[in-house]
Amino acid sequence: MEYLYIADTNLFFEAKRLEDLPWAELGNDPIVIGLTKPVQAEIDRHKKGTGRTRKRALETFGRVRAMLQKLQTEIVIQEAAPRVVLRLMTNARPDPEHADTLDYEAVDDRIVGIVSELSKDQSFASVKVMTDDGGVAMTASALGVDFHLLEDSWKREPVMSDKDRQIADLEKDIAAYRSQEPVIQIEDATDGEISSHVVRKVPDALSPDQVDELVKRLEATHPKVTDFSVPETRIESDGAEISYIAPSDEDVSEYTTTEYPKWLSKCRSDLERLHKGREEREPSVTIRVSLRNVGARPASKLRISFEAQGQLFIIRRSREIDVEHDQPTHNPAVTRLSIPPVAPKAERVVKRPPKPQSARSTNIAELSRSMGGSVDLANLGFARPGSVLDAAARAGSVFDDLHRSGVFDDLTRGSSAIQQALGLQAEHQRMQDLINPSHLNMLTGPDHRVFMDPIVPRLPIIPKHDPEDFYYDDWPEGRPVRTGALTCDLFRHQGEAEFFDVEIAFPEEGDITGAVLCRVEAENLTKPVETRIRVGRTVEHFAVLNVAQDLIEALGN
Repeated sequence: MEYLYIADTNLFFEAKRLEDLPWAELGNDPIVIGLTKPVQAEIDRHKKGTGRTRKRALETFGRVRAMLQKLQTEIVIQEAAPRVVLRLMTNARPDPEHADTLDYEAVDDRIVGIVSELSKDQSFASVKVMTDDGGVAMTASALGVDFHLLEDSWKREPVMSDKDRQIADLEKDIAAYRSQEPVIQIEDATDGEISSHVVRKVPDALSPDQVDELVKRLEATHPKVTDFSVPETRIESDGAEISYIAPSDEDVSEYTTTEYPKWLSKCRSDLERLHKGREEREPSVTIRVSLRNVGARPASKLRISFEAQGQLFIIRRSREIDVEHDQPTHNPAVTRLSIPPVAPKAERVVKRPPKPQSARSTNIAELSRSMGGSVDLANLGFARPGSVLDAAARAGSVFDDLHRSGVFDDLTRGSSAIQQALGLQAEHQRMQDLINPSHLNMLTGPDHRVFMDPIVPRLPIIPKHDPEDFYYDDWPEGRPVRTGALTCDLFRHQGEAEFFDVEIAFPEEGDITGAVLCRVEAENLTKPVETRIRVGRTVEHFAVLNVAQDLIEALGN
């Protein structure tokens, strides 16, 4: 059975061409579009109008005229999925039951009356009025007549005013002009594994109550010594007498009134600043921007700028420099507590019975005779100045012999002769080093005369300016700034992408949310190209009580 839709006039004037409508959206097959007499009269009347309504009226009239000439009552709009036909139904009459309710002199009421009458025909699966008029739909609804309102997607584009048409023409001109420009693409090329939002971990200081409790714990584990009594004297089995001398009152007073209180005060101070230097700074944030010219023209006098937005800064870094973000060294963290002072102790005195002396002694004169009498060790210190090098050499040889003979240990270091010999040997070595030609930066001529390499002045090498390279424009290196830029005289098209790295610098305090605005301008670019990269930093706090407890435990071990 057929699904009949009686067309309102606006189906032909306001909707797209019948062949271009998405009929499948209705979910029915086959579909009949009924063209009734009142709608045909409206179409004929608009043929004499103006604008696009007249054009659509002429198109519809031409379609109907062709049907009449061929004596056809319907034509196929769409063959299948679904099948759609336009059918002339000029003989359809309005329902007489609604003659008192509807004004059949009005076109809209007459259409609703026709749909009401055709709905009584059991040969149709359904009968509805297809309209874009809310008044027609309300009239049909009041009488229980089915209707279908046109979807917005079914309607053709609205009529352009003269102003809109002028704007459209200007946009076409601009598009044609821009087609001759470079086409700049700027994108965020930062590694996806690198977060642009980082976290700084800040330790909280110990509270005064916590510090007091920890100091009490230190006093308990390392109490102050107060007993300085000494044991009694005793005699050992070998006859040795063991006695003790009590520490002096000055040492005891220094320990009890100065050293021990000073140690507790130092530990308290260290605990109060235990959080200092333990801050875990946020990882370095470096954004990367890629720049390409995918157009058909090079960009002339291109400038790419970076602007820090929000409470942050940007830093220019050389690609050759690997920046380290270490903890500040001016305030190092406390890694251990001071060792408690050692209390003064009694001095242990041991008196043993005398024993026979058996130590071996070495006679200097006999040693000289054993060495052949070639060196007078006793008179080494009186060598003449002219024989300093010879004496030093002989002294070195003597000391080598002493080491080999094993009697060197028997000589006392306080001997003036030995000290003189040691000094002469060192002087001999130093003077040999001074006259060693390998230490001199000199050249020797054919006549064996020595002359220095002349200093040849060299002018600094000035690099040539490359018009296709990027150069920093008043952007100091390594210093936090708000804005920075680079310039390029000629940025080629269809080339490889250029990459720019910009480091982010955050303030010392607080949570930060900001962005870096990247902007590209060029002499032959009508409109600048921009992209914004968001960055941020969150501050998290943590306690150091467990660190303090570990330090106290380590002090006890």
